[in-house]
Amino acid sequence: MVTPAERKNIVDRSIIVCGCGRSGTTIMGKLVASLETVDYFYEPLYLNSHLTSMSTIDANTWNSLFESYLYEELLLNSLAGRNLNLNKNDDSSIYHYKTPDLIDSRLATSGRRNELEETSMNSTICFKLPDSLFLVPELRTRYPGLRAVAMVREFNDTMDSLIKKGWFSDATLELGASGPMSAMHFTDNHRIPFWVKELEIDNWIELSEIDRTAWYYLATHRFILNNIDSFYVVNYDTLIEEPSQVFGNLCTFFDLRAGRLTAKLLGEVSRRPKETENYKEKVSPVLLSFIEDILQKLNFE
Repeated sequence: MVTPAERKNIVDRSIIVCGCGRSGTTIMGKLVASLETVDYFYEPLYLNSHLTSMSTIDANTWNSLFESYLYEELLLNSLAGRNLNLNKNDDSSIYHYKTPDLIDSRLATSGRRNELEETSMNSTICFKLPDSLFLVPELRTRYPGLRAVAMVREFNDTMDSLIKKGWFSDATLELGASGPMSAMHFTDNHRIPFWVKELEIDNWIELSEIDRTAWYYLATHRFILNNIDSFYVVNYDTLIEEPSQVFGNLCTFFDLRAGRLTAKLLGEVSRRPKETENYKEKVSPVLLSFIEDILQKLNFE
């Protein structure tokens, strides 16, 4: 039987893929998911609420819930084939990063508890949750072995992709809009991302969609720079240009081995040509001055 200490050690060596939304976290997540012994979980929504409650729940209780969720709910159920996404049309389908024979082997048996626990001793949990980056430094004080891959990306392409998603439009931020309700502040009429400080909420609501989006880009990239020792940082544009080299360096750093589909996925990494607007001309001057400072420090300019 896996002891509480062993369970904590398994959680302690987990990998988080995070970063600004639309910065390449999905591509990185798939690549890490393809590695040997890695069990990957795409944006588990419960963790949004749990991670943001770190400062409000007793530490021992919070840690126990966190470890139980990652180990019992996610990892053991994945090893048993109970929570696999088998929808090949879905971006997070396991068929995109694991071989059919591995998937079939998990579906062929229900898996005894002792067998699953034995397998789990050599397993690596990985989950992708972009905005979890804001909680990584605090999380690593409790789990110092935890590894966080933070994606960064050039400003204009990221802005273009975010604006097309409409994540920070007036309609999306209305209280009754569809979408996850976790990791939010709530006012009478709006739902506000948790990383907007309470004293800034009124200003946030009054901003244009473009400035809210630029604020998000600034907040994520500035946080990574200010907490650089907490992250293994990957530049999306460099990954696109040299995928095998960049991802190979990551694997070496984390002591992870390529899986049977890793090379295939690396071969599919490419830049999609597209025309984008110049969002620097549309962002408010004050925000732009902060963003340009961040871009310079990230060597984007």
